[in-house]
Formats: sequence, structure tokens, C-alpha cells
Amino acid sequence: MGGLSLARIGALSVGFWTVSWLGLTLARVSDRVRQGQPAALGESLLDNGLAMLPWVGLMPALYLAFHRRRHRLLHPPTVAAIFAATVLGFLLPYFVYLATIEAIRSGASLTAVPGILAGWTALYWFFDVIQLTAVFAGVYAVVAVQSHLATERQREAAERENLTLRLDLERHRLAALRGQLEPHFLFNALNAIAGLVRSGDQRVAVAGVNRLSELLRYALAATEREWVTIEDELVFLRSYLALQSLRFGSRLEATIDDVDSSLHSVDCLPLLLQPLVENAIRHDLSHHEEATWIRIALRREGSDVVITVRNSIRPGTTPTPGLGLGLATTRARLAQAYGERAVLEVENGAGEFIATVRQPMERSE
Repeated sequence: MGGLSLARIGALSVGFWTVSWLGLTLARVSDRVRQGQPAALGESLLDNGLAMLPWVGLMPALYLAFHRRRHRLLHPPTVAAIFAATVLGFLLPYFVYLATIEAIRSGASLTAVPGILAGWTALYWFFDVIQLTAVFAGVYAVVAVQSHLATERQREAAERENLTLRLDLERHRLAALRGQLEPHFLFNALNAIAGLVRSGDQRVAVAGVNRLSELLRYALAATEREWVTIEDELVFLRSYLALQSLRFGSRLEATIDDVDSSLHSVDCLPLLLQPLVENAIRHDLSHHEEATWIRIALRREGSDVVITVRNSIRPGTTPTPGLGLGLATTRARLAQAYGERAVLEVENGAGEFIATVRQPMERSE
């Protein structure tokens, strides 16, 4: 049934009314003694016990009625209907029950019951109405609190389940992004080595293979980690540019501006910068025989790190198929890690392409 069991609410009712019975009996006996009358303990116990016996069953009955309608406890007509049913189904029969007991004790016939009822003072009736209202309100409050707590537990359980599902989804998305990143990097790095082999310079090609092995070791290790430092990324990026310089020679003019040392220990996503540089090489330098310049700058702006990768663009260059894959992947990874706190913006300027990453200094947990 949920909430308290009927057995438990019944036990609580018995306990409550037993204490009330004994307390009322003690008060009645005390009053008689003060007035110089016989204590009549047995008589008081019997009278009060008979008077309170019906109330023992009222609390479980009300609890059951409220519990079955717990989803409508804030609906006034429902509460009013239960109260009216309680008055008609309990209080009025209870008055007849008390009058019958009084008639039997006085030796009168049951036909005297209506006269007994009519002889009771308004205060007598009022006391029982107040007592009924108090019991009604108390049971209502218990069920209402239980219903609220149960709803809160359900809501919290649903939120936990939703967060678990979202976490699993985010993990799958991150795994998919990593799976997309690793082949993409490997494919383009192998293309660089293939270009060296085609050049016929075996010495440079062997140096390129060695350089590639170093890059792959970092890439494989980095993609197994959630975060790396900017210093780690810069070391990797310099090695990557060195590999590309073996292929393109003096045609590739890449520089990394002096980086504030306070940024070295800042966390960032692994392989964050390489796709931005690769984008510049793949979509410009690979399409002509002239030089291309690439400028990488990192600076601190308030609580953010701003990373800018600028590269020259030759007029009339035809975009390589797949343009923007590296940028799209980087943008998705930033959103995955930081939400709206990080952005990747691109701009086609006059003769140059600019990619700007803005991310917080503090990583998201």
C-alpha cells in the first residue's frame, strides 16, 4: 500500500487512545477525590474505555481513505467529501452508541436513546466535533506529508536515473568523438609521410617516420585521458609542425607566439590545437607551391584562455572535400566538455583564415 501499513497505523492508534484513556481516567478520578467522592477507578476505566473504543478504529479508517485518494489530497471537494462521510458514518453513529450505553447503564429501554441525545448540552456535542476534527486533520497531515515525501523520492530517483542516462550518453558521445579524432589525425599524419616518401629523399622520410612514431605515442596516450595541459599540447604541436616542415620545407612558415608561463599548467582537451593547424595545412598549403604562414597565439583574458590560429589563404584555392571536419569535431568536443562556456569561432578575413578558441581557465568536472 505504501506509507505506513494498516497494522502499524492501527498500533499507533491503539497506543494514542490508550494513553488518552488512562490520562482522562486519571483526571476523572483525581476530580472525584478532590470533591470528596469515592475514586471509583474501575467505573472510570470502564466508562472512558467504552467511550474511546470507537475512536481506535477511526484513525486507520481515515488513513486508508486518505491514502487511497492521496493523489487528490489538494482537491478541496475530495477532502470535504471525506469529512462529510466521517461525520455521517462515524460521529452520528457514535452519539447513538454513547446514548445507548447510558440507557443500558441506567436500566432504561432503548426507546430512551432519542431523549438522552436531546438532553445533551451543546458543549457536549461541540467537544466531540472538535475531537473528530483534530483526528481528521492529524491523519490528513500524516498522509499529506507521506505523499509529499514519496513524490520527492520519486522525483529524486527519476532525476538520478535521468542523470545516469545523460552521463552514459555523454560518455558514448565522447567515445564517438575520440573515435572520429584518432583516425582523422592518423590519416593526415600518414599522408604527410607518404608525401615525404614520394619526394624521394629517404633520409627525410626516415626522420618523418621517427617523428610520426613520437606523435602517435602522444596521441594514443592523450586520447585515453580526459585532460592534458596546454604545455603538453604545445610540445606535441611543435613536433607535429616539425613533421610537416620535413614534408613542405620552407614553404611552411609556422610560428607560436611566446606563451605566458601561467598558461602552461592550464588543462585543455587532448589534441585540441592539432586539428586547427591541420585545417590550415590541408586546405591551403596542399593546393599550391607557394609559402603559407601559420600564426598560433595563446593569451589570457580574465578567467578565459583564448587560442588563435591564423593562416594565409591563396585567392581561388578550391576547398578540399571534407572541409570543416576537424573544426566541427573540435567544436563538438568543446561543447561536450564545457557546454556554453567554450566556443570555437572561425572567420574568413582578407587573405587569411582565423580560428579562435575561447575556453575557461578552470576545467569542467
